[in-house]
Amino acid sequence: MNSTKDQPAYFGAPGPQRPLSMLPPKPAQLTQRQKNLVVHLKATEGKTSLVAPAYFLFSCFGKLIFGFGASMAVKGVCTNDTPSIGAGGGLCAFGFICILIVAFGFGAACHRIDKFRGILFKCISILAAILIAVGYAVNQYYVSTHHELLDIRLSFFPLFLGAALLVISISNFFAYTELVRGPTPGLPRERRPLIAMCFFGPGVGTVFGGWITGEKGEWPVAFNAAVLTLAMACLYFGICLFWSDHLLREAEWAEKSVMLEAYRLSTNEITDRLEEKEQV
Repeated sequence: MNSTKDQPAYFGAPGPQRPLSMLPPKPAQLTQRQKNLVVHLKATEGKTSLVAPAYFLFSCFGKLIFGFGASMAVKGVCTNDTPSIGAGGGLCAFGFICILIVAFGFGAACHRIDKFRGILFKCISILAAILIAVGYAVNQYYVSTHHELLDIRLSFFPLFLGAALLVISISNFFAYTELVRGPTPGLPRERRPLIAMCFFGPGVGTVFGGWITGEKGEWPVAFNAAVLTLAMACLYFGICLFWSDHLLREAEWAEKSVMLEAYRLSTNEITDRLEEKEQV
């Protein structure tokens, strides 16, 4: 009953209760990316930063302005309205500059940890913005030229792809930026899933309510756009919080694996020395 096999293994210094052959379990082989996660996790310990939420807001603003500007410019072309063309082109250019700043600002944090993923997420971010702008422009063109409903509905596809790709880019950008710069203040680690759900709730509720009442409710266009934009921002921010928490957990797991490997090496060294003494 009280044999050595029944006793739980523990990691301590070699001695009479711990055979020399007993070692900690071999840790997982870490990739260079996971090692970089550990480096930045230790570097930002105890720090906080507002860089990640600032970039998030800037990203949402840039993509919204870029798409709205493209839509306004197309409407101006269709109606021969020169001021609309100029204003739309200016907004489109300003929005694209914001998108580039976000891509290379957010992407810089990701690039430090994994170059391939950094480049990939930058490309995805820019592609998402272009698809959203194309969807806006195509929709406005078909509406302004009084095309059939089937043609207008075709603008759904670039908008769908752009919004879906934006989930990938903005969530990873936010997570890596928090890891490199420090977590956002006011969002405690243990409460993050709950806070994310608090953002998911209003977002999903608004989208669902708008879907049910949108057809017959005849909401004002500006009000409808503002409310749905806020709902989308809530959904995206909730996704960012969840993914940032996931990346932080991965970094902590990698850190434990590094510590276990260091302990294993030191245990091996002690074991070798004791075996040498026994032989002498």
